[in-house]
Amino acid sequence: MANQYSIQLLTNTAVTSACNNGATNCRAFQRFVYSTTLPNSAPAAAFLYGESWLMNYGNFGPCPSNWSDDGKGNCYIRDIFYDAPAVPATGLGSAQTNVIASSSNGFSFYFLYGGYAYLITSPDRLNIIPFWKQVAFNVFGRADGNASGIAQFNPGSSVKLQLTKNSSTTNPTCVRQSIGPFSIAGNNLNLGSCTTAANQIQFSESN
Repeated sequence: MANQYSIQLLTNTAVTSACNNGATNCRAFQRFVYSTTLPNSAPAAAFLYGESWLMNYGNFGPCPSNWSDDGKGNCYIRDIFYDAPAVPATGLGSAQTNVIASSSNGFSFYFLYGGYAYLITSPDRLNIIPFWKQVAFNVFGRADGNASGIAQFNPGSSVKLQLTKNSSTTNPTCVRQSIGPFSIAGNNLNLGSCTTAANQIQFSESN
C-alpha cells in the first residue's frame, strides 16, 4: 500500500538500572518513531511515539507496572501523539525529526513539516541517557516489527538522510550495521556513500 513507512531513531542498547529484576542479558533501549500507520492498525492518520524497551526482562518475571509484554519476553511502554500529518513519501525531503535528551526532563521528540512542529515527550524510564553513544536512523516500513516493516520504494527512488548531533567535541563515524533489535525493519533501497563532518553524518540510498 502506498505511503506506508516510518522514520525511526533508536539508541544503542545498554544495561541500565532499569534491568533490576535479575534478568540475564537484559538490555534497555529507547526508540522514537514517526509512522504513517500505527502498529497493527489500518492506515489512518500519522503518529509520533516514543517507546522504552527492556529486552529479555519478561523472561525472568512480570513486566513493570503499566508496561506490556510483546510475547517474546521483552517489555515495552509507549507514549503516543495521534495527530501528526500523514506526509507522502515524495515529501520526505521536507521532513525533519529532532530528539532532545535531558537528564532532568527526559526526551522530547519533534517532527517538523510544513512549517509546523509536532511533539511527543517521554521520561527517561530506562536511565539510558548517560549510556547513549550510538544511534540507528533511517526510513523503514510500518513500525510493527514484522515482514511489513520493509518500506517498498518505486524503482529509481533516492533518499538522502542527515543526522546532526549538538554539543559534541568529536566527529561521528558511519557504521554499516544495525545497532537495535529491530533490524528486520528496513527498505528496498541500496545504501550509498556515507560522509561525516563536524557533528554530522549524511548518507544516501537509492534503487
